[in-house]
Amino acid sequence: MMEVESPQELDTKIVRYHVLLVEDNDMDVAVVRRSFQKDETSPINGSIELSVACSLSEAKVLLSQNSYDAILLDLGLPEGVGIEILHKVTALNLNVPIIILTGNEDKELGFEALRSGADDYLRKSAISEETLPRSVRYSIERSQRLQAERKWQQAHVEILAAETIQQRLLPQSFPQIRGVEISGACLPAEKVGGDLFDFLTSDESSCTGVIADVSGHGLPAAILMTELHGLLHGLVEQKMSLPRLMAAANYRTDQATEPHQFITMLSYQFSVAQRTFSYISAGHPGWILKSNGKVVKLKSQYLPLGIRVSQEQMTLSTSKIDEGDIILLPTDGIFEMIGEDSHRFGVPRMIEFVQTLRHLSADEIVQSVLNEAMNFSLDNKPVDDCTLVVIKVISLDHERV
Repeated sequence: MMEVESPQELDTKIVRYHVLLVEDNDMDVAVVRRSFQKDETSPINGSIELSVACSLSEAKVLLSQNSYDAILLDLGLPEGVGIEILHKVTALNLNVPIIILTGNEDKELGFEALRSGADDYLRKSAISEETLPRSVRYSIERSQRLQAERKWQQAHVEILAAETIQQRLLPQSFPQIRGVEISGACLPAEKVGGDLFDFLTSDESSCTGVIADVSGHGLPAAILMTELHGLLHGLVEQKMSLPRLMAAANYRTDQATEPHQFITMLSYQFSVAQRTFSYISAGHPGWILKSNGKVVKLKSQYLPLGIRVSQEQMTLSTSKIDEGDIILLPTDGIFEMIGEDSHRFGVPRMIEFVQTLRHLSADEIVQSVLNEAMNFSLDNKPVDDCTLVVIKVISLDHERV
């Protein structure tokens, strides 16, 4: 295929196109070779190196051994004549532009060749050091552009499919707990992202959930997030405790990630009956905004998942919950949002803003914080995945179970 020689000096780059000529007439081969040799534009537009096959069978051998940027094909070969030869070449599915060279002056043959898969058609009588190199380069560049467009379209389709799948992995509804409102939302920086929040179990008086942030963003982070989602649900079905669940997730993350990858995660159990919020934090932030104005930081007890497997036995930390408390569980994409003069949105700004939203529902708080962070950013677009879970305690006037 196309090669670029890259010595130290950029201005000495030479582009070389490798072209296969399938032609059994020595005189025509000499004409084609001379056209490329006399091409004065090659230092600028790229030189063309020619290989020659005298028959279709010889061409197949060369094609199996080498890569070519284009094929120059004569329609009169020992194996056949006319469009039949073109059909035999296109049947090889080479994904290489084919330029027809023929001594036949019939224009209709040229149109038929183009309809049958040829990229260009040249009468041998019209070949020159201008027409032939130009046709070859145009066909190669057009083919490369179309291939790039097809790859982009395929990648775009796959990304859209991944986006749909990932959105379905996020909660479609929220736990219904007496006297408590719970909401969450995720804004990926790209079509897909590495943030995750989920509710693993719930009933009318309690719920178990997680919020996690895979390092990086985009498709690699999304793949790891999807794997984590499946793992967590599999562990929950085994009725694992949160400490064991976190330890298993840590081990699996270490096995599945590169050395530079990790996952911050906070898993929690919220109980109205016990009036408690118990959690394990592996490098993931969280806060409880108490009804009296005090702010309690949920301290990270452990390193992010995937950094060190041989950690000590994980244990839950527990905080008491009162009416009017707001539990705030974000990913760092929110408070690390960058605005004017490279200032960050910041944790203090985020907490102060939430304090002004106490009269709103949990869902309204989530949307308001995400909108505020977006408005703060320079181009109203997240540079990292942004996720927020809010648990708002409205009333605890229920019998303990």
